[in-house]
Amino acid sequence: MMEKPESLVSYPLTPAQQLPMFARTYTIHKQVINIPISMIIDDTIDQALLSQSIETAVSRNDAFGLRYFRQDKEWRQYFTDRSVILLDPIDFTGRDEYEMEATFHKLSKQVMKIEKSPMAKICIFTSPDGKTGIFAVINHLIMDSWSIGIFFKDIMENYYAFRDQLPVPKPIFSYESALQKDLAYLSSDRYKQDVEYWTEVVANENAKCFHTSISGSQVLENHRKKVKDPEFRFASSFFLKTSARHEVLMMDETIVNKMKEFCQINNYPISLLIYFGLRTFYAKVNNRASRIGSMNMVARRSTLEEKKSGGSRVQTILMGSTDIDEKLTFKESLELILAEQNAHYRHADFSAMRVFEIENQLHGMKPGTNWRAFSYTFQPMTLDLGNGVKIATRWYSNGAAAQPIYITVMDGDGEGSLRFYYEYLVHHIQVEQIRKCHEFAIKVILTGINQPSITLGELIDLTF
Repeated sequence: MMEKPESLVSYPLTPAQQLPMFARTYTIHKQVINIPISMIIDDTIDQALLSQSIETAVSRNDAFGLRYFRQDKEWRQYFTDRSVILLDPIDFTGRDEYEMEATFHKLSKQVMKIEKSPMAKICIFTSPDGKTGIFAVINHLIMDSWSIGIFFKDIMENYYAFRDQLPVPKPIFSYESALQKDLAYLSSDRYKQDVEYWTEVVANENAKCFHTSISGSQVLENHRKKVKDPEFRFASSFFLKTSARHEVLMMDETIVNKMKEFCQINNYPISLLIYFGLRTFYAKVNNRASRIGSMNMVARRSTLEEKKSGGSRVQTILMGSTDIDEKLTFKESLELILAEQNAHYRHADFSAMRVFEIENQLHGMKPGTNWRAFSYTFQPMTLDLGNGVKIATRWYSNGAAAQPIYITVMDGDGEGSLRFYYEYLVHHIQVEQIRKCHEFAIKVILTGINQPSITLGELIDLTF
């Protein structure tokens, strides 16, 4: 195996990179950390100029210079020349959209090397209706969805600057600088405080903290029978069969606007309403559980430098600290969840992997088991290019997943709707249950907005 060039500084993985690397290590489907995404531009595009803009954006983004190698059985990384694998342009003109989607799905599933190799593939394409787009598969170790959005935005800002003979925009900020700060955090007083914080959170987990599956309470009951312990709180989080698909469902613009109005009046984030709707479904199908465990993603992009840099910074905060009594109203329940979320956000630099280790120590939660049964992220980032130019983005399944279900909410069509991507393990989750969850969550949200004093119990009692 080739070694890192001696002249270059190497770094260990950051807390944000540890979870995707863990997922990749313990699955037979190594494409599990591919992030495949497309962007279609509703404008007349010069593809040669677009290609030049892509090359410029790559050269300005140090995340594309990351390379990985093993040293003493540990993964390390270093920054070198910035490059991607450029695929030949694909023209779908006159062909149907199904053929285009099938092509992208096939590319999405290809395993990407992570040793001494560029960790992104990009191609320009023409859609069946003649629009120009960009398709990319980017490794989660070097980028998250936020930074992919930053990269796409940089491409298009470069393009319009070249086309209109204007000065090229300022480059994005360095990811290496952010990476160094993330590693310095591990030896800081703040890290020690975060250890204390999450240890206290885990210590307060009790018998009400049990596995709640989107498929219902039978999943935990079956696991209890398997381990011959009727009080067992955990279920498997490690699966040999990790084939996955996306079920993509929409939330109409009219519903989104109602949520926006309600949230503006009450100073709530829209993501909170969606999470509450999903959480209520999980309570309903799991014997009215009062504590629902989930893994919620945090972008960790609070400063201007963080917002305008590449790299993989998203972290997981572990929700489930809040015990919500069914007598509480819709708004009271939202306030409790928001308080928990805000408290956890202040300690979001801490790796979820370390929290799992603490749970192992305090509660005997063995590796490969968990009581948190779903992940949730809200990323409605739109690429506003100005001049009335519209962008449509789409996330694709890479054919594998590291957990039973991962719910990602993104911009729907640039017109105000939201698109829900339910990434699920096909051997463990029935798609009909996902659709039922989606419809029920929307029903809970709309009922709560119209009747803020309705109780959680009454919301759970709503019919499917």
